Amino acid sequence: MCTFMVRIPGSKEEAKLEAVADRSEVLVFSDGSGHEGGIGVAAVLYRGGTEKHSLRKFLDSEERPCSKLS
Repeated sequence: MCTFMVRIPGSKEEAKLEAVADRSEVLVFSDGSGHEGGIGVAAVLYRGGTEKHSLRKFLDSEERPCSKLS
């Protein structure tokens, strides 16, 4: 059975320190944000300290942020 922990650090600096200190075999980092009027998400999978896969997805404009999530 696989288990995982979700942790959201309070700052960018705290996130960097935790990422360097974490010795887990598998790490996934994700983010969602608005940029230049668009809403997008990204995720990166690390296994054994090596980036294995990344994903970026444009969802919609800031004017209609929920239209593709419904």
